[in-house]
Amino acid sequence: MMIHRIEDRFRLTEQFLHKTLGNASCEILDIGARNRMSEYLLSKGFKVESTHEGIDFDMLNDELKTYEQKEVTTAFEVLEHLFDPMNFLNKIPTDKLILTVPLQLWFSKPYMHVPIKDGGHVAYGHFHEFVIEQLHMVLDKTGWKIIYDEKWKSAPRVPLGIRPMLRYFYPSVYAVYCEKTEPYQTGNYKITKPA
Repeated sequence: MMIHRIEDRFRLTEQFLHKTLGNASCEILDIGARNRMSEYLLSKGFKVESTHEGIDFDMLNDELKTYEQKEVTTAFEVLEHLFDPMNFLNKIPTDKLILTVPLQLWFSKPYMHVPIKDGGHVAYGHFHEFVIEQLHMVLDKTGWKIIYDEKWKSAPRVPLGIRPMLRYFYPSVYAVYCEKTEPYQTGNYKITKPA
C-alpha cells in the first residue's frame, strides 16, 4: 500500500482500524495530543479520546489509568520517540493495541534525536527506527501478541532522485494490531492474519 500524501496515510489508517476492529463503535484511547489524525478518525465516526499534552511517556507511571476505560489503545508513530518503549508497552491500559512505527531503511539515515522547538517545549526526533523482527521481539517481551499486520510504502508522486525512487519498493511504515497475553508466550514470529 502506497502513501503519497497525508490524506493517503489517514485513509490507510482508517481501513486498518476497520479491518482489525470491525466498526467505528469501539472507544479508542489515542496516545498523544489531539492532532490531524485523531480529528480525521473522529470525523469518520470513531470514538477517540486523545491523551493530554505534556505526559512524559518515558516516565509513565499511572497517568494512563486516569483516562476512562477504553476498548483499544492506539499509538501512531509514538514508540520511535521513546527512550524505553518496553516501559510504555507494559503500561498500556487496554487489552488491545494498534500501533504504527517507521521502519529502518538501509538507504536512509534515521531521523535522530535532534532537539526541535515546538510550541515552547523541546521535542526530540527518533530514538529508534525499527526493523520488523526488533518490534516483534519488543512486543513479545511485553506480552503483546500480533494478530494482524501491514507494511506501507511512503513515496512522493514524482520521485526525484535515487532514495525517493527506492521508497516505491521498500516499506517504510509498519502497522500492527496486538492483543495482550503473557510475556514471552506470544509467538510473534508467526503472524496470523484474519480470514
